[in-house]
Amino acid sequence: MTFEWTQCLADISREDWQACFGAGRVTASYELQQALERSEVVADFHYLKVLRNGQVAGIIACFCMDCSLTDLAPVTIQSLVQRARRIHDRLFKVRLFVQGSPLATCSDMLGLPGVRQGQWDDLLETLHEQIQDRAATLGIGFVCLKEFDQGLDQRLFPRIGQHYLICRSPDTTYIYVAKVNGLSYIDNMLSKYRNVLKKRRKAFSDAGLHWVVEENFSHHAADMHRLYLNVLERSNTRFERLTEAFFREICSCLGAQAYALMCFDGERLVAFELFLKGDSLHPLYLGIDYAYRDAGSLYFNCLYRILEEAENSGAAYIELGQTSYEAKFSIGAVSSPLYFYISHRSGWVNRLLRLLRESLFPAPRIPALRGVFKYRTEYLQALKSQGLIDHVD
Repeated sequence: MTFEWTQCLADISREDWQACFGAGRVTASYELQQALERSEVVADFHYLKVLRNGQVAGIIACFCMDCSLTDLAPVTIQSLVQRARRIHDRLFKVRLFVQGSPLATCSDMLGLPGVRQGQWDDLLETLHEQIQDRAATLGIGFVCLKEFDQGLDQRLFPRIGQHYLICRSPDTTYIYVAKVNGLSYIDNMLSKYRNVLKKRRKAFSDAGLHWVVEENFSHHAADMHRLYLNVLERSNTRFERLTEAFFREICSCLGAQAYALMCFDGERLVAFELFLKGDSLHPLYLGIDYAYRDAGSLYFNCLYRILEEAENSGAAYIELGQTSYEAKFSIGAVSSPLYFYISHRSGWVNRLLRLLRESLFPAPRIPALRGVFKYRTEYLQALKSQGLIDHVD
């Protein structure tokens, strides 16, 4: 095996990329990566090509970004650090070399076919060294690998886990939308939850709001970016920050693989959900005008409409992503853990990270499951059968 680094996606053919990441995996698609490069969401990208006999056998996608180590910390810690930055404005602000995606895709960017089956076990230590060396060459001390689900974490941890502090990312969430015991998602709801859903939908209708599906949404990019920033500024977890150009480039690069579900009050865009379509449907980003949140139960109606999209597409389930757990659990969501690995080339910094782990990188606070459905046990078993959850606490 030999290794080559490049900073330009154009140095990798679409065919090689698809062979490594999978042609139907839209959240790791060549076109999505093109959109990311063109929209300058992060400073620069770095791609490690793994060559076998001169042919690309694997690709690992990385990028550089500036962030705060308090991005996942509790609000109290974030507020304390904000006050301390009046004295030291760079406190806990670092430059990261990240292996993964800058987007909230809740998935990894390891283009290593068969890695989950152990076909790369003997090379994982070498790949770790390649990533660390690249970061050092760039003068970056911090390295972060993300996002790994339980299955991938169990494969990677015994082989490279000793080099990193292993932390929980915010869990991702799933809802099963196919029939359970012959009942649709709504019909399987207990009456009190179904009545709440109907009440919220009526509030939406009474507010005069309506949905439109837009396949060519580039002319809405400025409004979509504004609504996305509304959500970002209210979030306690802020890793990536999208640009306005991102919404235009997604439309341009992905074509029919992307569309936007848009909510209007007359001619005014008040909410959107950006979807990616591949082997499965992915709601990627939500934007909301919070002036409409209560009057039209807008956030919950966005969630309900996402579930409708999933049902109409014939999907068995839909991934609703990270955060907003109380709202998502109240409509039947179940969470599944994600992990990230972080390290610094300095031993004392690593010791400090371990000392501050519970303050900087606490495990997410996940609410108890709600008894939303008549056939609760069968509903959970349906999610397990899809390989989405190993167990439910």
